Amino acid sequence: MLSLSVDTWYTHATAAFGGDLRQQEEKMVLSACAELDLSPPLALEAYEISHVLWNKVMEPNWNVRRLRVPLKEVASGELWTLYELK
Repeated sequence: MLSLSVDTWYTHATAAFGGDLRQQEEKMVLSACAELDLSPPLALEAYEISHVLWNKVMEPNWNVRRLRVPLKEVASGELWTLYELK
């Protein structure tokens, strides 16, 4: 049975795919997010999103209107608000 540590797996992955594996991942995520930001309504529909949770601690200045879809507030607390897409 082959037993390798996480560090060994990471070492093999970076050797196979290049030493900047993490940078490549970050670039892919940022690119996907930028593409989804072009049309939030289309992205929400494509991924069948039914609810959006606003974490007011992590993103206190987030503007829910940027999603450009009708929303209904269904629950909230001091630090969060849950919206349902209409």
